[in-house]
Amino acid sequence: MFEEFVRWVFHPGGVLFSGAVLLIGAIVSWRRKRLPALFVFLIAITTCFWQETYGDWGAYVLYDHNFAQMPWGSWPFTAPSKPWGILGGYTWFQGLWALFCALFIFLAARKLPKWNTYIVALLVTIPIWYLWDLAIEYSNVRAGVWSYIAPYWPVLHSEKGTFPLMWPILEQIPFNAFTAWLVFCLWRDPNGLTPLDRFVPVAPPVRTSPGRTRPASGHSRGAPSDGVAESRDGATTLAVQDARPRTDAEAPRWNVRYELARVATWCVGFNVVFFVTCIGPLMLVRILFGDPNPLIP
Repeated sequence: MFEEFVRWVFHPGGVLFSGAVLLIGAIVSWRRKRLPALFVFLIAITTCFWQETYGDWGAYVLYDHNFAQMPWGSWPFTAPSKPWGILGGYTWFQGLWALFCALFIFLAARKLPKWNTYIVALLVTIPIWYLWDLAIEYSNVRAGVWSYIAPYWPVLHSEKGTFPLMWPILEQIPFNAFTAWLVFCLWRDPNGLTPLDRFVPVAPPVRTSPGRTRPASGHSRGAPSDGVAESRDGATTLAVQDARPRTDAEAPRWNVRYELARVATWCVGFNVVFFVTCIGPLMLVRILFGDPNPLIP
């Protein structure tokens, strides 16, 4: 029963979850006429899924071939099994992890207000990420979803696979600290701007907030509200402008150019950081020190 549930979560459960996130995010975005930062974060982290198969090659990870496979084919430096469940996994596994860890970063940052927030994120991430990855990955290894074919010691063995306790779990900490720290920044910034938003090449739209009602031109404080104003000599004159109340509020409008540039910036930023801190080192270690393997050539 446990193994069946874990395999269902990987596929199709994870793919369904990703679709639900996309649908809910689209509905919320349409109502607000802008993309919420958390939704942009989930889009960006999900677009990193294509790098997984390169990391699997570097870490000797082999997925069960019985899962539905992406039409990828055999590419150099990629693992032979490329199931669709990887796509959904980057939404729920990384997304839930970042939200969960950001809560602890928030609590730690309140206790250490003078510390750099990324240093706090890194210190919080190390133990929490280790426990999170151990629980999720080892459950999938036990269920036969994937296995490490040539693991580095020490390892955990099960009937259906092997899971390493050091590499590449610890190697992934810098990137996961980055994702959790960024989610923490989403909560902290009252203006909705995050570190990645500063790199968007399009100027952000100026959003007006509801203001206080102001009288029309020609009225003094306490002037009558029927469109008639009193002059200094006692004569009455009609107000030049309409005396109906006006506010600074405007209906929200889409700024498609900015939102698309924002999504593109986040996606590029996440993919670059992911490759530099996680995938690239995995591939480099295998190229320099790894042995040939018939299952993951």
